[in-house]
Amino acid sequence: MAYSPLAAALARKLSGRFLILVGGALYGVGLVVSALTHSVAILAISLAVVSVKTGTGIACVLDLIHAEVAVYFQEKYALAVFIAVTGTPVGMMLYGPITQVLVDTYGWRGAMLLLGGFGFNLVVGGMLVRRPTASYQEVPDHEEHHIIDGKNSPGISTDEAKPTKSVVSKLWNSVFSALCLEVFFSADFVILAAKRMLYSIAFGGSVIYVVPNGLALGLTTSEAAFLTTAWGVGDLAGMLFSA
Repeated sequence: MAYSPLAAALARKLSGRFLILVGGALYGVGLVVSALTHSVAILAISLAVVSVKTGTGIACVLDLIHAEVAVYFQEKYALAVFIAVTGTPVGMMLYGPITQVLVDTYGWRGAMLLLGGFGFNLVVGGMLVRRPTASYQEVPDHEEHHIIDGKNSPGISTDEAKPTKSVVSKLWNSVFSALCLEVFFSADFVILAAKRMLYSIAFGGSVIYVVPNGLALGLTTSEAAFLTTAWGVGDLAGMLFSA
């Protein structure tokens, strides 16, 4: 999710709803392009850069939706997020077998085209995002204006009021603030991010290779497709147990 900080910064400027709409459109377009292309390079770009797990499309949707949940459920946020993330194991239970049926029926290009069309439903879902009126509040101005009506505020000399930062420094500070990179100075955040990274490495590897490993062990394509269903059941059981 390398694009997530950029998506979060744009969401503060353009609204989360707009970014979710854009992300859903990119997700669908990436899958449709992958179904129509005959170039391996374009296939890689459409899947890895535009559409799926590491792409801009999912970066504009997944994390922003979690952020929107916090707006609606402030008191029971943990429970709301738990219910939301259960969609992952439930989706995995269905995704493998359904995808295999689509591939057997329409070929891999037809399957990708249908999945791309289904992905455009994220655009419809984004249109339903409406922030409660009570969630909006005035954002305080963090820039203190020391000179008012041509006069210096008490305790501030004229020399101190003059801008001393270079253009490059100001630009860097703007980017640093927009991307909220100051969180990396928090030890708690760094530890949590490291844990999440290690979890994603183990999680992603098991999901990506579960079907190829099943095929390597001699399972048929239909049997290997149901390995994702077994994974989804185990993931959901683990989530319920930990909750």
